[in-house]
This record gives sequence, structure tokens and C-alpha cells, in this order.
Amino acid sequence: MAVIKEYVYIQQARFGSRIRFDTILQADIGVVQIPRFIIQPLVENAIIHGIEPKETGGAVRIRIFKKDNAIFIRIVDNGIGISQSQINRVLSGSDEPYLKGHTTGIGLTNVRDRLILYYKDSSCFCLSSKLNWGTVITLKIIPTKEGAADV
Repeated sequence: MAVIKEYVYIQQARFGSRIRFDTILQADIGVVQIPRFIIQPLVENAIIHGIEPKETGGAVRIRIFKKDNAIFIRIVDNGIGISQSQINRVLSGSDEPYLKGHTTGIGLTNVRDRLILYYKDSSCFCLSSKLNWGTVITLKIIPTKEGAADV
């Protein structure tokens, strides 16, 4: 989370009050092993592709909570949203390039693929969005006993 906070600090310096950010930690989750650079690209995507295009700006929230044997990390923004065709590309794991401006469309797919490869579970990455309302990405992490990395 320290990396995320530093990244958001830089973006808030860039965008000022147009970007709001907060985190909600709803459980004592301790130390949990996750692959590096999983959350930061999702927050970056929310800011650059979701919030930046909105004249009024917006907000990104990270909520971390525990349910049953899993830890959930939910990244929510109230940006411009993602089209259903783009969501389908990400969830299908399509590696077909998607070019729109400086956007390649591979960031979310890359995170999804890395998580599935790491956890061997396709339910570890969920994506939903509604145009002009925002996007929700939920990561489901099943803690392991070996090794550890801070969330």
C-alpha cells in the first residue's frame, strides 16, 4: 500500500483537487503474499483512463476486507467507465492489441493473466463497469503460509 500511496500522491500533485483517493481496511489481514505491481496498475488505470477524461475529476477508493478464507481488494472509481466490448476482451484474456489514442488495452489483461497464473484460479479477478458511472475491480486473494509480501 505504501507504493500506491506514493503513486497517488504524485497524481494528486498533478491533478490537484480533481482526484480524491481513500482506502478502507475493514479487517486485520496481517501480511499477505501477492504478486508485485498488481494494485498500482489498477489504480493508475482508474486515474488515467477513468478519472482524467472527466472535467470534474473523480475519486478512487481501495477497500480491503476479509470474507471466509479470502481477502478481497476492491478498486472502485467513479470515472467514465469501460465499454462492454473492452470488458469482454479483458475477461477473455485476449492478447489482441486494442489501440485508442495512447491506450493499448493490455494493462488490465496483463494484471488478470498474472493473477490467474499465480493463484491458478480464474475467479481471482472480477471486472464490472457502467459507462459514465465508473468501474469496480475485485481481486480475491487466498492467503498462503509460505513467503509474504505486504498488501
